[in-house]
Amino acid sequence: MLIKVSVRTVSTIQAYSSCLLTLLAICQLRGQEAVTIAWGPVTNNAQMSICAIVPGSRWVRTFGIGAGTNEYQPPPWHPPIYKSKINVGERFNVWVQIRNLSTNKTISCIDGGTWQDEGNGLFCVVVSPSGKDISPSRSQFMAGSAFITSAPPTETMEFEFAFSDLCRLEEAGSYKITTRKRLIDGTTLTSNTLRLSVTSAKGKAGH
Repeated sequence: MLIKVSVRTVSTIQAYSSCLLTLLAICQLRGQEAVTIAWGPVTNNAQMSICAIVPGSRWVRTFGIGAGTNEYQPPPWHPPIYKSKINVGERFNVWVQIRNLSTNKTISCIDGGTWQDEGNGLFCVVVSPSGKDISPSRSQFMAGSAFITSAPPTETMEFEFAFSDLCRLEEAGSYKITTRKRLIDGTTLTSNTLRLSVTSAKGKAGH
């Protein structure tokens, strides 16, 4: 069955989508925290950075109508909603950025899901407020789909990692999280150390 869409309908949909995206951007800015992007050490002309963000805030999935056609338009990207402090048990994701400092070489990595593994996932080292290593156990059996993410020379690749699926922060206080990621060429990158404050239900952080 062929469905015809008038130009007026397309214009209305475009206007409505634009309003929704504007409203979403305003809501994100209101809930945004000032966060300085820190980077780990340079290794083989590459660096990695991690931040804590609200799950799914980096991606906005929409269906767009473009140029008077019914063709799918890729959704826009929006800045993630950063988190420097969370409540005990609150879920958050780790936003991973890997920048390529080379001027003549493309770098790539595997995004295979939420695994405690440098290659297919992300290896996370987690230190609790009391100084105890509470890092998740290394993933032994990994299955499912995987994607190859690449960064051409002088560009950055990014992916969102569902940290709370691996590790829950149940103690109030200040945590330290450092990650490692292995590129396809064998280079292993170490991120900056993310310091995340976790507060109790009463709103007071532990010491």
